[in-house]
Parts: sequence; C-alpha cells; structure tokens
Amino acid sequence: NADYLAVVGQGQDGEVWALQREATGLDWIFAPPPPWSEPTLISSGQENPGLPSIAADVEGHVHVLWGGAVDVPLTSSGGVVLAQGATGGRTLTYTRWDGTRWIPPAQVLSSPDGRAEQPCLVAAGEYLHAVWSGGANGQIYYSSAFLRDGSTAGGWSEPVALPGPERGQSVGSAPHLVADLGGNLHLVYAVPLNEGRGIYYLRSDDGGVSWSPLHTVLDAEAAGWARVDRPTVAVDVDGALYVACVRAT
Repeated sequence: NADYLAVVGQGQDGEVWALQREATGLDWIFAPPPPWSEPTLISSGQENPGLPSIAADVEGHVHVLWGGAVDVPLTSSGGVVLAQGATGGRTLTYTRWDGTRWIPPAQVLSSPDGRAEQPCLVAAGEYLHAVWSGGANGQIYYSSAFLRDGSTAGGWSEPVALPGPERGQSVGSAPHLVADLGGNLHLVYAVPLNEGRGIYYLRSDDGGVSWSPLHTVLDAEAAGWARVDRPTVAVDVDGALYVACVRAT
C-alpha cells in the first residue's frame, strides 16, 4: 500500500511481529537528539592515559581514576615490537564531577616502586577505595581516601601491597574491586602467566584496614590454561560471589 510503511520480523522466541504506520510526516524516521551530553575533556598534557575507572557516590558525584598506558605489542615482519610511547605510568591521576564541573585532575597515587596501572575505583559510604597493579614488580596495591579528599595526594592512605602467590615471578594484573551492601570489599586479580598463574581473591570486612588470606579462585596452571586475565567479580544481595575471567593463549 503506497500510503503505509510496514515492518515484519521474528523475535528470538519465535513469535512473528508486524508494525505499520502511515507514510506521511516522515520526520519520525530520523533519530531524535542523543540523550548523552557532548564529550568533555577531563585530561590534558603529554601523558598517554590508560583506561579509566569510574565510580559514583551516594550524592551523585562522579569520581574517575586513571594511570598511564601499558606497553602495547604490535606485530611486524620481524616479530613483536612495542608501540613507541605506550609505556606504563608511575602515578594515578584523579578528577571528580562535583555536580557542576570537573575539578582539575591531580596526580594522587603512586606505587612504592615500579608502575601504577590498571586502577579500579569504588565509592562505598564516605570512602573511595582504589586498587591497582604495580606492573613488573608483581604487586597489587590498595589505598583509600575520604570522598572529599580524593583530589589531594595527602588525602589518600599509604599504599599497601596486598598478598600474592609466592610461586615463581608472579605478576598481579587487572585487579577488580567491588563493595557489597554491607560495605565489605571483595577483590579479584589475575596472575596471567608463568608459575602460579590463576585468579585470586581477597576480602576486607573493615573498609580495607585488614584483608583476608589469599584464596585461589582458579589455578590456571593446574587446569592447563596457557594464560588467564581480566577477572571481574560481582556480589548479589545474599552475599554470593560470581567471578568471570578471560582464558587466552
């Protein structure tokens, strides 16, 4: 019918559906304005930033933490090379949306030695909790700050090296931190390669003051996995934990 447009399709449940509309007034076929605001630049300078971690507190303020980019392998005719200028940074940078504007970013955290990369940021109650990888030195670090003090280096607690496996030259990677409804902290991280590779779990019931002994979620070495990385953890309202990770060659 020249006066109508019709669409017929089949859903995943097997049901067949049809839509019909008059072909007049074609302004409806154009997409409405996007619900998102225009992108806002929150970092600047010569730094090559890594992936940011974002957290929102109960007042609706948004907190962002990021480090330098890690080495990026590129394939060439002669083998594998590293992308020039893509080295990991030694500090973590923070900014916050205060409801009106983004405050100027500030370098707030660093590892006692080595790099500071792959941060994960959580807002729980009155505190910010941050974990990150120390890169080649093999440590996962933790620090916390009051929400109002996140923009100053002095507002963060002294970084603490969290427990790690003792086998081989294990390097902690990709830490992921969440808080449950009771404010308890749950952390998973990976040892991607070599002896001791696997996924590991730690818990804190006192806001990061102390941590549980290290638990092995997945022994990738015993399972015959060549590489494991990028774990994530979720906790439901009953306190059950769910962990997902990437198996790779």
